[in-house]
Amino acid sequence: MSVTTEGKIKDSSLFPILRRLNGGLSRLSRKYYVDRYVKKKNLNELKSSYIECHQISGRHFNSIRQDVDGKVKAKQKIADRLIKERKEQISATLKTIKKSENKVKNLRQEISAIESYRDKMKTWKSLQGEEHSKKRKPKLAKKWRNENLKKLYSDLKKETFKIHQKKRRLGILKGKLANLEQEAKSPSLCFGSQELFNKQHHLGANGYSDHVEWLEDWRFFRNRQSYFMGSHEETNRNQNAQYDIFKKALKIRLPGFMEKEFGAYAHIPVEFTYKNSELADAIVNTRSMWCPKKNKVIERHIPVSYRIIEKEPGEFYVQATFAEREKEAESRKDLGAIGIDLNEDHFAVCETDRFGNPIDAFSLPFDKNLTSNQRKAVFGDHIAFVVDRAQETGKILVAENIDFAGKKQALRERYGKRHRVCLSNFAYELFHTMLSVRCARKQVKLKRENPAFTSIVGFFKFRGYKKLSSHEQAALAIARRGLGFSERPKTKNALSGTVGIHGVDDTRVFFSENSVGHVWSYFNRNKSPIRLAIIESSLGKGQDPVYHPRYASGYIQCSKRDRVRRPGTCSSSSRRGVRLRCGSNTA
Repeated sequence: MSVTTEGKIKDSSLFPILRRLNGGLSRLSRKYYVDRYVKKKNLNELKSSYIECHQISGRHFNSIRQDVDGKVKAKQKIADRLIKERKEQISATLKTIKKSENKVKNLRQEISAIESYRDKMKTWKSLQGEEHSKKRKPKLAKKWRNENLKKLYSDLKKETFKIHQKKRRLGILKGKLANLEQEAKSPSLCFGSQELFNKQHHLGANGYSDHVEWLEDWRFFRNRQSYFMGSHEETNRNQNAQYDIFKKALKIRLPGFMEKEFGAYAHIPVEFTYKNSELADAIVNTRSMWCPKKNKVIERHIPVSYRIIEKEPGEFYVQATFAEREKEAESRKDLGAIGIDLNEDHFAVCETDRFGNPIDAFSLPFDKNLTSNQRKAVFGDHIAFVVDRAQETGKILVAENIDFAGKKQALRERYGKRHRVCLSNFAYELFHTMLSVRCARKQVKLKRENPAFTSIVGFFKFRGYKKLSSHEQAALAIARRGLGFSERPKTKNALSGTVGIHGVDDTRVFFSENSVGHVWSYFNRNKSPIRLAIIESSLGKGQDPVYHPRYASGYIQCSKRDRVRRPGTCSSSSRRGVRLRCGSNTA
């Protein structure tokens, strides 16, 4: 895992050198981008001309190339992801338009039939005498007899307007897709940030008195950093920037255009307080790595790259980036697990012992209307608490392997408002990234499991046990799944028939367990009644089922007199359902 440590430069006498270094290399970075990606010049020819004309070494050029190429590839990756999203949105919009067009067609057909029927009836009623008796009375299809013509015209108007708006949106999406495809072919970079560039159009609103003041900031942000690429084959893992771990100083090889004024080298006293020992290990020691070319494990160093950045005028920092030595996780599966369930406004956490029994469960709430930085800070605190607890107990951490990227691409067309808000608030990518990084640092084993039926399994098997909430029950199901415990319901409690949940008025049809199918097949067939029971119990409409240690599902079979006939079945005793009720005994 790549890490970055930072140290502040306190010697102000070095600031003119660093400012000139950052400005010169930043200018060459912008020139390289134009030559390589706008003018499409050959890379080898560019390297030779830059070394000769701008008086830089080949290693300086490689650092510039890697820095700019990395930004371009990142921009291309974002464009590719957005292209995929736009295509999915276009596909969903086309389906909505086709569906609405079919509705309009049916409505027009229905309106035409009703109007034709009314005209015929008017004509039939106008007949008199023998003609009236001979002429048969007009008839209308049964499905259209109770329709309100005024409502049909209203629905037709709404659907027609909807098609018009969807076609407008389709045109906008196709235009965005064309722009993104062009962006993916030749990405455009704005050195200094697009946000700062746009501030010149609204100077007063952004705190600028005139354009000159904005221009100073613009030039500062475009020329405030320089990058030195590392290599495992070079001295101290970098040719142009070498850190002495004993003298606490960074030796910079200056480009040729600075040698006359400042000399060939610059010695910068700097101390890295964070990850200092790991940086020294990366510079001095070798690591065992698999070499695909030699088809064996070899010992080699790892590169260390440096970046000099001026965050604020007069505040210079040195950042060192290297790959941290991988450490084996110290978590043990035989001690138990901690399950964590991500929800719209909280984390649900449940800790189990090695047998899968819940020891403790709690929720870590957060406001779902937070900004991105606030959400990142709150997530960091909550994740640190959970991971530290897993480290102290030595247990593995189990989370759902969930990804809503596909669903989020077509929220507007496929889901209702409540579902759209819920999915939009799921910061699953941020959650999984922060959780993975924290677990790697704390040497905690993170296991990801399929999220299928976790809420249903948790409610069905553990409702009423130690007063866990429905989300904490889901976290318990996730933890048990990570430990490899079975989720199969007991056969005698999974009979075919109606199930009466204590405190809920109506009964729900439950299907029998299929011993041949997968363990989730039973929950798939019965997900509707179980989900309804979860909603009603959480809203307080009925008393929660009581957990019984003998029956893992929480439902206990009653006597024969409580049996009820299952709807749609014959009177034979072999086809009757068994009414199940919650047990009155507790563990």
